[in-house]
Amino acid sequence: MVSSIASSPIQIRCKAVLFDMDGILISSVASVERSWTKWALLRGIDPETAIRAAHGCRAIETVAQLRPDLDSTAELQLIEEIELADGKGLGVLPGVLDLLAALPAIDGLWSPAPLSASPACVWLPAVFPYPSKSSTPIP
Repeated sequence: MVSSIASSPIQIRCKAVLFDMDGILISSVASVERSWTKWALLRGIDPETAIRAAHGCRAIETVAQLRPDLDSTAELQLIEEIELADGKGLGVLPGVLDLLAALPAIDGLWSPAPLSASPACVWLPAVFPYPSKSSTPIP
């Protein structure tokens, strides 16, 4: 079956829009990979193995898989602290600023709603501004 992209814009009526953050609005891949590399080296794991295992999985499950002898909750906290301390290399994905600029200028119209408690959420306001002070990430 062949799919096609609409040749003309579509209109959607809604009161607000929630966007998943990482992978939709921004990319934190470089920061996440640096964080997993640092954690892996601290825990005696090959960094490439840790990075491969981490992509697409919850961090706590990755820790349990790679180092079942460690307290997964404590290790998750460590990984999040490493990620928060990094904060480099976050970037707005192509087309995001144009998309957000095209939304009507209504206070609080959109908000990032991260599907996970990603430390990258802390860095989001530095990557691009929210439309108003009332628009903040929804945890």
